[in-house]
Amino acid sequence: MKNSEKIKYIDLRDAAENLALSQHHLVRELLKLGSMIWIRFDDISSRMVKIVPPRSHQKFIDYRINPGDIHCLTLDSSKRIERMLEKSELVFEGLRLEIDFGGYPLTLQIVEDDPGMHIVVNQKDLDLISKLTNKTGFTNEINIKTNETTHEKSLDRMDQLLILIIKFNPGWTSGEVWHELGRETIRRNRKYDKENILLNFRDNKKDTLLWNSGRGKYKQSSLGLNTLRNRITELRKAGLIE
Repeated sequence: MKNSEKIKYIDLRDAAENLALSQHHLVRELLKLGSMIWIRFDDISSRMVKIVPPRSHQKFIDYRINPGDIHCLTLDSSKRIERMLEKSELVFEGLRLEIDFGGYPLTLQIVEDDPGMHIVVNQKDLDLISKLTNKTGFTNEINIKTNETTHEKSLDRMDQLLILIIKFNPGWTSGEVWHELGRETIRRNRKYDKENILLNFRDNKKDTLLWNSGRGKYKQSSLGLNTLRNRITELRKAGLIE
């Protein structure tokens, strides 16, 4: 995916400093929200990468990226970035990118390190992270306002999943979110629930969804449509979703 003039990207180091987070912590939280991690190639970069061939072919093909281009990392490479940053051992060689080439998806592999490559993040994703933070920490310390008083409440993994779904589907009703949760439970490769917290419906009525909350005897909690509506209402009051 090429850079777009309408999208603003921020250097990861600057973004982490602005949010008072370590770089690996910021990448980790972005990945939890389903956000992409990007690489920017400046004018001094060699910009030489290789097209990863299909499994039926063995030969990698050289490919030159235009100066100034910004491309997203694959999910596996984004997770590698997070692990390397935690160990302060950042290496670009071997990381893979996803691009659109004339309407066809291509996977590219970086063949060598050079100082012209920079990790950047989308400003819109940072805006969402900012809403989930306060001055002392991340989501487990966020203050959520109710219509009567202000109390401290931890955003659990269900709240974070709902934020992610509505982020990519603004304007969805509670009913539409509910149906999407049901579809997510039967997907082999889950679109939003990367932590696999959704389990299954309690019975064939499909009016109660079980999810892995880590609470209770069986580490499970139930979610019904009315409870979902209440959660979404609270998240909107807190300004965490539109």
